[in-house]
Amino acid sequence: MKFFLKGLLRFLGSCSLIGLLTSMVFAETVSSSHKNVRTSTVLPDQQTNLSSTQFEFMDIELQKDTKSISLRGDDERLRPDAQFQTTIGEALLTFTGGASMDFNGQKDIDLNSRRRGDRFRFTPEISLDFILSFPNQWYVFSEIGAFDEVAIRDGRKPMNAFFLQLNELFLDAPLPLTVPSGIRVGRQQFFEPRRWIFDKSLDGLRFFFDPHPFHFNLSIGSPLAPTPDDESMIFNDIFQTRHRLNFLLDSTYALTPASTLGAYVLYRYDDSVIDESPVWVGIRAYGREKYKFSTADYLKAKIKYWLDAAFVGGTVRNKTIRGFGLDLGASYIFYKYPFKPYVTFGYAFGTGDSQSTDRVDHGFRQSGLQGNTGKYGGVVNFDYYGILVDPELSNLHIVTAGIGARPLPNTSIDLIYHRYQQHTASSQIRSYDLSPRPTGGSTHIGDELDMILGFRAIQNIRIRWRNGFFFPGGAFVQDDYAFESRLDILFTF
Repeated sequence: MKFFLKGLLRFLGSCSLIGLLTSMVFAETVSSSHKNVRTSTVLPDQQTNLSSTQFEFMDIELQKDTKSISLRGDDERLRPDAQFQTTIGEALLTFTGGASMDFNGQKDIDLNSRRRGDRFRFTPEISLDFILSFPNQWYVFSEIGAFDEVAIRDGRKPMNAFFLQLNELFLDAPLPLTVPSGIRVGRQQFFEPRRWIFDKSLDGLRFFFDPHPFHFNLSIGSPLAPTPDDESMIFNDIFQTRHRLNFLLDSTYALTPASTLGAYVLYRYDDSVIDESPVWVGIRAYGREKYKFSTADYLKAKIKYWLDAAFVGGTVRNKTIRGFGLDLGASYIFYKYPFKPYVTFGYAFGTGDSQSTDRVDHGFRQSGLQGNTGKYGGVVNFDYYGILVDPELSNLHIVTAGIGARPLPNTSIDLIYHRYQQHTASSQIRSYDLSPRPTGGSTHIGDELDMILGFRAIQNIRIRWRNGFFFPGGAFVQDDYAFESRLDILFTF
């Protein structure tokens, strides 16, 4: 079994190389048929040349609300509704991209105002996307990204790190089956609607099957090799030795045009020093339905709801894993009222391990590929477990309540409250953004109040301002509040 898995790892290490060589072959084919060159600007719904599987990673709701598309399925990589395209022979080359500036300031994240340690980061970034599509519904997609992170911290010399990275490069092709289907090979983005399980770029192989109203996704992927600081890495990490594999079987069912049910199995194999093989079995439901409780307009509403639940098993080192996680909630959107106000309630729970000395770990953990980002009734995404704390859902109860409105078209404001309580008192919290560790003497981690402002009223521009105030609970010796403010501006072209 291990010999087979190591063979797969070597194969996936070359997947991005396959995509690279394929794109070079296609580029040569296009250059040899350079007649009838023309340029045009085409709206997304006019791009009939693009294969149907490409729209699997476009956010149709965003396209309708904000006149833009998203290649990643959320608004982290928006693209405009008018794209530059050139036809060369029978091939169509689409070019698009985005440039952003991200300002991030953190104050007292050690929960001690008497110690120096405030941080500020400035990150300019640019991404360029190229889609080369053909009449037979084959296409090559690539994205190259570059950013420079400048970090300033109290009492320390400013630092910066420049990154140049091949974010994605894959070949997509239809399969010769009677149902809509396709195959994708190379470096690609893996995600699901709420990024609760996965939101990562992986080198891999993926199959799509779409016998409506069902959708099936079978994939094998390997995480990208880590990028060292102060190095430009475009192709050399393609050839690095891989020690991890992800096997995913994901299925969804369109219950209504606005509601979806889903189920998945994710298995992660790791033969490195971590030596773990966890497996997640989960279900999900999400949608945005209109309800009318009477003829009165004020009782008409849209309810945006979600449910994620998963069991994690397998092994880590010499322990057996047995954990359970749950996240459910709803936003009630009064779309007939001025400013379209909405209220949100949510609850998330991940089991903890009360018997750390036995051979079974009952703590839930997310996959390590998760993003935990989404939106309620507003126009921009944010970290729905807290702008500042942003924890992994493990050994935690998280209660969320929020209100929001759209005071202007394509503009929103959210005020959100989170309460964090450990399931079992522990001095460990998995993957959170505060520096001190809890004492383990209390389960109350603390409370956070977030404010998110979103602006999308100007074409090709998104402005997002996220603020988080954290007030520590009895689990910490420190008692000063922490604050984070993050402003990012995105221009798409």
